[in-house]
Amino acid sequence: MNMENKNSKLNTVLLLILIILMIIGISLFLDYKKTIEQGMTVNNVPEIMIDENINNTPQHPESVPTTYTYKNHGFTLELPIGYVPEEVQGETGPTISIKVPNGWLIYITNADWWVRYNLDGQANYIRDEIIGNATFRVYKYINQDTEFYFYRQGNVAYMFSYEEMRDDMDTFKFVGWDN
Repeated sequence: MNMENKNSKLNTVLLLILIILMIIGISLFLDYKKTIEQGMTVNNVPEIMIDENINNTPQHPESVPTTYTYKNHGFTLELPIGYVPEEVQGETGPTISIKVPNGWLIYITNADWWVRYNLDGQANYIRDEIIGNATFRVYKYINQDTEFYFYRQGNVAYMFSYEEMRDDMDTFKFVGWDN
């Protein structure tokens, strides 16, 4: 009888563990499903949206750019079909670097910090320039010839520093964030 009680208790504990694991699994699945249904990105992977202008399909559809919408970063950008941007977390500050065909777009997650340690006393303002639907400020670091473009929205900012990227950035649009 003593052995039967031990087996019964063990079976009860195992059954409870199984039920708890099932509840956790169902909960995670429902959260994931809700995230997908709301159109949010998972693990900072950009949501890829194809241009919806289907009536004007060009003769060579492979030449139509793909619009990448970074809902978690607040912008859209058109890139060549098939190009998948790469994201790298910054090691020297609050940034995420996004590889585009001709360089890197820097997404700055703490613009106050960035201005204090990378602009104030380090760079000279040159001019304003409209790119996409945003007005970027153009700067030059002291003792360097390279210009870089900086756009701030609240306490986040976007920066790119390669003249070759100007064409990539022409389609940049600040769209805000989904909450």
